[in-house]
Amino acid sequence: MLIQTEHARILRDLLEHESSHGEGASCAVANVQRQTVTELERQGLVSLDGPLRHRLTYHGRQLAMALDAVVNAGACPSPEDWAAGWRWLGSEVLTLLEDARLAGQVGPFGREALQARGLMHRVHDRERKRETEVLSEAGETALSVFHAVRPKLAVDAALADRIRALPSGPMEAMQLRLDADEKRELEAMRVLAYSVPDSDIVILTGLGRLLQETLQRAGFGREGLVLDVPMLEQLAAQADGATIPESALVTLQSLGYLNAQGEPTEGGEWALRLYRRWSDPAGTEVWSFHLEEDGAVVLFTLRHLWEAHAGNPEIFPDAPTLRREMIERQKARYKALIERWPNLEDMPRRYRKIAVDYQRARDLDAWYERNFSLVSDLYLLEAFDLVRTESLNDREVYRLTDHAERVLEALGDEPASVPGLGVKAINHADLEFAAPNRQWVEIGRAAGLLGPFGATQKGRLFGELAHRIRRLPHITILEIDILHAVGGGSSVTAVEAALQGRMVPEKLHWALQTLEARHLLQLLPDGNVVLTRAGRLMREALSGVQPGLANPIHPVLYRAVQALAEVGTLYEAERKIRVLPRQMEAARAHAGLTPEAFRQALHIARLAGLVGKSSVTAEGLRFLDAVAAMNPPG
Repeated sequence: MLIQTEHARILRDLLEHESSHGEGASCAVANVQRQTVTELERQGLVSLDGPLRHRLTYHGRQLAMALDAVVNAGACPSPEDWAAGWRWLGSEVLTLLEDARLAGQVGPFGREALQARGLMHRVHDRERKRETEVLSEAGETALSVFHAVRPKLAVDAALADRIRALPSGPMEAMQLRLDADEKRELEAMRVLAYSVPDSDIVILTGLGRLLQETLQRAGFGREGLVLDVPMLEQLAAQADGATIPESALVTLQSLGYLNAQGEPTEGGEWALRLYRRWSDPAGTEVWSFHLEEDGAVVLFTLRHLWEAHAGNPEIFPDAPTLRREMIERQKARYKALIERWPNLEDMPRRYRKIAVDYQRARDLDAWYERNFSLVSDLYLLEAFDLVRTESLNDREVYRLTDHAERVLEALGDEPASVPGLGVKAINHADLEFAAPNRQWVEIGRAAGLLGPFGATQKGRLFGELAHRIRRLPHITILEIDILHAVGGGSSVTAVEAALQGRMVPEKLHWALQTLEARHLLQLLPDGNVVLTRAGRLMREALSGVQPGLANPIHPVLYRAVQALAEVGTLYEAERKIRVLPRQMEAARAHAGLTPEAFRQALHIARLAGLVGKSSVTAEGLRFLDAVAAMNPPG
C-alpha cells in the first residue's frame, strides 16, 4: 500500500466532497490525476463511479478520516505542505507499524518516521514502568485498513515484460530499472516492498515473486491486460470443475493459462498459486537457518571420521574420537591464523581472543577446553537437523544427515559460518509486504549468501534449508535468560542492557540469531525483538529450570521426553502422561539412545521439571508443544 503526497490530497478532496454532498458522493477527478487515482483504485481505497468520477470506498474513507484527524490535531502537516512524492504510508512505514504492534512499542528505527506522520504517541506503560511510544489511533487505523483490503492486481503487456526482467532482490533501490509510475503501481499492488527505515533496499514480495513466476510462463500478449483478478477467479473456477463463459475460456487459453483441453498449463498452475496467496496472505512466517563456524568445523571433522570408519570399522565417530580430532584441528587452524596475521590487531575480532590465549597456552588441550564447547556444538548441530546422535555397537556416535551433506557441499573446502540474519534476508519475501533492512543484507553479502541483485546459489540453498529442516530444542541457561528478557516484546538494545555483564554484545547477537533460527523469537526490522508462539510456550515450560546447567535443554533430552510421551498414557484431568516402569525400556529403544545417554537425559529433564518420577509433567507437555511450534506446519 502506498500513500504519497498526491494520493493524500485526492483522499482529502474526496472526503471534503462527502462532507458537503453526503457519504458515498462521487467527484470528478482531473486528467492529470488519473494515474494517481488508478493507484488508489489498485489499493481498494477509491472506486470508479461513472466516467472520470470516483468515490471513497469504506476503507478509503477510514484512511482519509485518519489522515484528516492527525492533520487537524497538528500531529502531521497538511498534505498541501508536503513535498512532492513524500510517503505518508508505504511498505517501509507499514513495516514499522506492524513491528510496533507485534512488540507493543515503537522500535528504535521507527520513532522518527512514525512521529513525523502522526502515527505514534507516548503513553505510560505500567508493566514496563516507564514512558513508551505506541501506535496512535491513526497508526492502528492505517494498519487495519492495510490488512482489510486486497490489492487489485492488473498487469498489461508492457508492465508484464518489465516484471519478467526484474531481479528478485534484495537489492539497492537505486538499481531498480523502472520508471516512477511503474514503481508506484507495483508497490500499490504489493508486488514491491522497500526497507526500514530509509527505503534503500527493495525486494519482490512473496506475491511479486509468484506474479513473476507466472508471467515467465504465461500471460504473453501484445497489448491490453494479460493478468488481473477476474482472470484469476475464472481460472480457479475452471480448475475446480465449474463452467466458465466461453469468452473467459478463450482469453485464458490465448494467454497460455489453459491448454486446448481447458486444463491449467504450467503457467496456469503458477497463476493458481498466485491467486491462493493473493486471496489469503495471512499466516506467513520467516524461517531462518544458522550455523556457527565452530559448528562447521565439527561437520567437516565428522565427515572425515565417517570416511575413516568406512575404511576401518574400528574407528568410531564417537565423543572421545571426535574430541581428539577436534583438538588437533583447532590447534592447526589457530596456528595457521596466527601465521596469516602475525600482528593480532589485524586479525578478525572473532578469532583474536582465542589466538592470544593460544600463544600464551602451555597446555593446548586445556586451551581447547577453555575456548570451545564440543558438547554445545553437537547439540546445536542436532538442533538444526545436521547431526543425529545414534547407538552403534553400543557406542554413542554422531551421524551426518542428508541436510549436513548439502551444507558441506555448499561450504566447499573451508568451514565457515552461515549467519541467520543473512538467511532471513533471503526468506523475508515470505512476508506479505516487507523488505529486510540494510544490515541484514550486508551480513548476507559478507557471507556469500547474497549478491548485488539477490540470493546466490549458496544463499538459495540455505534459504530452502530453513524451510526443510526439522528443528529440535537446544537452549543454554543464558538463552533462557534472553527469552525472559524479551518478555512480551522489547528492543535489542534493552535486551543488551538487561544482560549487561553476563554476555558481550557480539555473543548476544549470535545467540539472538540462533534463537530466531530455532523459531523461538523474531528479530524485527525496526530494532524490536518478540517471542514467537514457540518461544512463549518454551519460556513457560522452562520456568522451573535451575541455574548451574550449561545446556539444560538439548535434542537428546527432547528425544527422551518425546519417547516417554509416546509410550505412556495421557491423563487429561492431571495434564500429565504417566509412564509405567516396564515401559521405560520401550521408550529408550524408541528414542534410539544408549542406556547411559537415556539415563542422563532423564536426569536433566527431571531437574528441569519436564519429567517426574514416572510421568511427563504439564511443563513437559508444554515443552513438546513448543517444539512442534518451532517448525513449519506439516
